[in-house]
Amino acid sequence: MRSGPSRTAIRVGHYAEVAEAVHPCEAPYSPRIRLRSTEADDDPTLTTREVDRAAVTRVFRVTTTAVWHDAPVEVQAIRLAGVVVLGQAASRPRGVAVRDTGYTWQQVVDPTELTQVVERETDLLRRRPRWVVDGPVPTQVGTYAEVGGRTLPSGEAFAGLLPVGDAIAGLGEVTAMSTVSTTASLAGARVTVRSVDGSNALVEHTDGRADVVPVGDLTDVAEEIRSLPVPAPPAAPTARVIRAPRLAPGAGVSPELAEWVASGGTRNRELRDLVAALARAADADGAAMIAQETPRILAVDDDLDDARGYLRLDWTLRTATATWAAIGGFADLADALRMLPPVTDDDTALNARPLLEQASPVIDRARIAARRGPADEWEEIAWRAARKGGRADALVEVCKSVPVHGRAVGTSGSAPGAIAALTSLAGAIRYDLGRIVAKRGIDPAVTDASPYPLGAAFRRSAMELLVRALALGAPT
Repeated sequence: MRSGPSRTAIRVGHYAEVAEAVHPCEAPYSPRIRLRSTEADDDPTLTTREVDRAAVTRVFRVTTTAVWHDAPVEVQAIRLAGVVVLGQAASRPRGVAVRDTGYTWQQVVDPTELTQVVERETDLLRRRPRWVVDGPVPTQVGTYAEVGGRTLPSGEAFAGLLPVGDAIAGLGEVTAMSTVSTTASLAGARVTVRSVDGSNALVEHTDGRADVVPVGDLTDVAEEIRSLPVPAPPAAPTARVIRAPRLAPGAGVSPELAEWVASGGTRNRELRDLVAALARAADADGAAMIAQETPRILAVDDDLDDARGYLRLDWTLRTATATWAAIGGFADLADALRMLPPVTDDDTALNARPLLEQASPVIDRARIAARRGPADEWEEIAWRAARKGGRADALVEVCKSVPVHGRAVGTSGSAPGAIAALTSLAGAIRYDLGRIVAKRGIDPAVTDASPYPLGAAFRRSAMELLVRALALGAPT
């Protein structure tokens, strides 16, 4: 950032550093960046020349603010006659002519009339000979947020908060966000850096292979930086909105049950959501079971609705996710999930979090490894078969059963954010396992004798959730 009382050499727009010289430029993200001979857009002598990105050390964007006739302005462009400034209608200067554009105004002004000029440089591309671990600006990969003048790695925003570094910041403290895509050379070949853990990096080759390598082996590192919008902090606490579950047209349930599912507000929210999911996934036997249980569904009270939500969450984690882990070849994870204590509240649900957090990067690497070799039409057909049915009967039965990625937690839980993150993580893991199974097939170690419901048994296990949910609280 540069600042000063006033200056005639105003900068704005994109610039590239080539051979230790800085040039105004165009097409900053293009494989061949165009260097301009002048900053003035209307200069008749303006010429451009293209240079390869590999020859560019740095590309950055300059935004400039200033004050003109006591009005704060943003410099938009440079012309031979002066600089174009933009101001807001609420701060229109008095006594001088401006071009009114509605909510804003513009004017071409002499740059010497500007005061309190502040330039801000934002990197768009950085090239380095090697990976920089220490120093003012270490090499980056992933998502970053600027808080209190520091740029820190960040996670996803939730409830007005953003994880940054080792802390949590309010969204009101975040001044900018960006995502960094990083590539490098490894043994003469170009690779994409997916993540970094300490001194090791997970890299992906152009053929889809993944490797873990020391960051010291990476050379000619290029970071492409793109701005992200900063999520707006919530203006004020709002009442919780619970949307009614949806049933597809022709779901095969009685009109009375369809009306019960679609209406009811917060009453029996968990049971209505479960019935809607089962109706979407039901075959003929499942539809018959729903019809048989309809009188009990319509007569149920909502005293145990949270318990029904946790019953579904228990099945989602200890049966559905464990089954996918088993058929995907992760037997240890499957057994560990299956042996967890039953889920009855938020605390027992969160017992699954350490297992899933440790398994997630391992499964992700396995998914990348399963993509080795050129993708062809049959591989695409196999993936669609795994998602929607069409190749292996047992796999079809697993995939077409009741959706387990949706809402599956009580409405009055003590840790809704943590449970939402847990169900999202479990869903992402099942998605990755689905891609692995689509390429490799079901692990042959998982048979009908295994403790995991496979094929039609998986569908029956999901459908039996309704019977178990209705039986809660009934006399034994």
